[in-house]
Amino acid sequence: MNVIEIELDGVDLGRARFAADPLWEAIASLSVMQRPRAEAVHGRLREHFGLIDRSSMWLLNELCGDPRWFPDFLGPEPISGRRDPEARVAQVADADLEIVRGDLDVVRRYLPQSPLLDLSPQELRRAAAAAMHVYWTAVMAPLWGRLEALADADIAYRSSQLATEGLAATVGGLHERIKLEHNTIRVQAPTERRVRSRGGLWLVPSVFQWPTVAVQYSSEMPVLCYPARGSGLLWEHPRRPTARLDRLLGRTRAEVLRRTDLPMSTTALADAVGLSKPTVNGHLRVLADGGLVRARRQGKQVLYERTNLGDDVLRSSI
Repeated sequence: MNVIEIELDGVDLGRARFAADPLWEAIASLSVMQRPRAEAVHGRLREHFGLIDRSSMWLLNELCGDPRWFPDFLGPEPISGRRDPEARVAQVADADLEIVRGDLDVVRRYLPQSPLLDLSPQELRRAAAAAMHVYWTAVMAPLWGRLEALADADIAYRSSQLATEGLAATVGGLHERIKLEHNTIRVQAPTERRVRSRGGLWLVPSVFQWPTVAVQYSSEMPVLCYPARGSGLLWEHPRRPTARLDRLLGRTRAEVLRRTDLPMSTTALADAVGLSKPTVNGHLRVLADGGLVRARRQGKQVLYERTNLGDDVLRSSI
């Protein structure tokens, strides 16, 4: 196994940031069927692939199907703050053509017979942007609420670990292939490379990345994409409230409680139950007052999740 080494100085180490990213999650999902262990957990994703046309899937599979590599122009640096998945995916259409040209050079080296080589950088960028839009709308968007909740839960755990145990323990706990030694992160990978950070490091949890890791080192801040904790929970459906719980809490409030099996923002909950944010906020306040959910802040977001008491109430109503 080769090693990618990422050198960081003291300032860079202090600038390590966690971020959930819809585009990185989409890229990871496209390689699931190329990884037998991942397919064992995420095999149900195959059912969603049939929702889009073959031309879109062909192009994306050709771009993301080689385990040794994925195109840099599809995996730019993450962004901080509120995520707008559709806007993030749309950024593919504005990818730097020099980066696209470099990716085609890699295709020429790894996949010399690929039909991608018949496309110019402009044509590849345009076709990939259109295919990714179709893929996101049909496959990823319906899953994004739970994908985002799992990534946020992972970030909350890692952030707490960082505060109590330090960066070396946190980075070392991301994956068995990742180690931080002195000021160098070493990642076992299919390729050998030594790179220098020029501004920090992005740490990106991904549900579909399990059980491997991915590294993007062409940007100023390298990106280390690792498996989010509890990735298998994506396919577990929260228990449906019974009529008894509906009578106790009210149907809508019982549904909000059901959805908080993972940490969820008010916006995500409102989207999930089809209600306005103020309405959902009101239900969350009542549930929090009763000790059934708790709130915690993550950056600028407030996330809500069920307490042990909330789990017991939901379980006892089945």
